[in-house]
Amino acid sequence: GGEGISAAASRHPLAAPLATVVARHGLTRRWLDRLIEARELEMSEGPPRTVADVERYGEHTQASLLYLTLEALGVRDVDADHAAS
Repeated sequence: GGEGISAAASRHPLAAPLATVVARHGLTRRWLDRLIEARELEMSEGPPRTVADVERYGEHTQASLLYLTLEALGVRDVDADHAAS
């Protein structure tokens, strides 16, 4: 997205604490964007219909959460990222 997290924080009650966590831990915005976009797509188009759709949804949601968790714990390692995907 083109809008910064801090700009969105003024309009949503969870955005301010999220912006704080992102800044404190230096989280990668791309993982948050992928997670949000996948959830928005699910809400607009319904659940995944094919195995490929399920795999893509899992990569964009669950794997993104795992990547963010690793970052929050200070783990920035290619091997750990591969294990999370």
